[in-house]
Amino acid sequence: MSSLARCVHRSFRRVEACAEWSIGAAGPVFVALCAALVALGAWTFFVGVLPGVAPLPHALTRLLRTRSSLHILLGLPGVVLAEPLALLRCLGASTACAYIITSIAVHYLHAIREVPGSVLTGLSEARHERRLGPGSDAWWLRKRRDAARASAAFSPAASASAAQPLLHAEQHRLDDAIEGDDLWPTSKMCMKCPPVMLWQALAALPPQLRAIELDVRRTLRSASSAPSSLAASSPASSARLQQQQQQDLPEQVRGDTADEIREALGEEAYKLVPPPKPERAHHCRTCGTCALKYDHHCPWLNACVGLGNERHFVLFMLWLAFGMGVVVCTSYPLLKRSFALSTPWDQPYVPRFLPLLTFVLCAIMGFALAIMAAWQLLLIAKGETSVEANDNSHYRELAKRRGRAAFVNVYDVGRTTNLRVFFNAGQDMRHSWWSVLSLRRIEPYGDGWHWPKRLGMGGRHEGIKQEEELTDDEEEPEERLEKEEHLHVGPSLTL
Repeated sequence: MSSLARCVHRSFRRVEACAEWSIGAAGPVFVALCAALVALGAWTFFVGVLPGVAPLPHALTRLLRTRSSLHILLGLPGVVLAEPLALLRCLGASTACAYIITSIAVHYLHAIREVPGSVLTGLSEARHERRLGPGSDAWWLRKRRDAARASAAFSPAASASAAQPLLHAEQHRLDDAIEGDDLWPTSKMCMKCPPVMLWQALAALPPQLRAIELDVRRTLRSASSAPSSLAASSPASSARLQQQQQQDLPEQVRGDTADEIREALGEEAYKLVPPPKPERAHHCRTCGTCALKYDHHCPWLNACVGLGNERHFVLFMLWLAFGMGVVVCTSYPLLKRSFALSTPWDQPYVPRFLPLLTFVLCAIMGFALAIMAAWQLLLIAKGETSVEANDNSHYRELAKRRGRAAFVNVYDVGRTTNLRVFFNAGQDMRHSWWSVLSLRRIEPYGDGWHWPKRLGMGGRHEGIKQEEELTDDEEEPEERLEKEEHLHVGPSLTL
């Protein structure tokens, strides 16, 4: 009976995998459809709606009809002085609407082009990260300090909405956060991702985790090695020498290189192992890989929403919902004229049916997008992703039924701080709140491994046990054991 149940379970998983593959295969179609709908609405608005809401002054219209550059140049000062308010209104409305549509397009492109974050390679090359090689230790330390600073700004005794300003965080709390266990990065192994070589898996780890892994393997090799005379030339001895040399270097140039990791591992370097999966990372079955701070897979982006592109995704939704609201609020005059079938249609470049189609699409989709954007902002303020919100809801019910300590999300460091960290803007961040209105790419606050957390909780949620935490692993125990044996996953692998 159990074998039959496992067979049925596997069949359902294969059906789900086929459905998710279909979503991934249709991703370019969704992207093209989104671009076409936005372009359709923009054309209707700028060609048909905006000229009626903020028309050009009559004198300027007559001047432009002359089509003479000399006449326009000579007559422009008089037109400006004749109707300055009308001209200012036209220019202001046109500029504001052009900025809105540009923000929609730019943030959509950023959300598509920016990778959500890979466990092995990090974010896009344009971020100029230093995850490996000379200077990587300083880069990781800076990210660790950023997480500690945001964590120390929140007092666990206060309410979740009362975060202290980051600049006023007590220095001793900041030092304790950096050196304590509360912010220690944790990791598992992803049995769904394609296996990688051991040196690649260790190269993706933060320096402190990588050092532990290398030390464990050196100890195991030393215990099983031959005479001590041969150990002097072993990879472990070379690795210890390299570690001593690293300590002698300035902090700005410290960091393991790929060659040093391979040399330290010796023959083990090319064994296949499951890749690491840090906390808050999840496996996307549509993309076939793990994404840092995975939120969900969006078919309209043909990509996952994660650490690298979540900021631009949320801003895209906000600007698109706002732009659709502008269309709905201003398109009534054109919509009314389109229903007057007895009168001639005065829009040669906008078909008569297009205003109604645009109005309906903007009203329905704008309302839905506004709800989704508000929900995303609420999750951000609570320190959750979409996946974590579902998990945390289960944890709250579990803690409530148990009747003991209430569930507390370890990543919730106060609404204000959560928003600052997400947008990387505000007090003590790298950018001001004005950057939310900027069209340029803004790097995320974190690195995918070190997160702002509530201090004093040991880096884990409160109210549930570690074994009760949900994962995205779906393998049967027999399948998982078979994979681990095939991939040479030893007891020392703490990924």
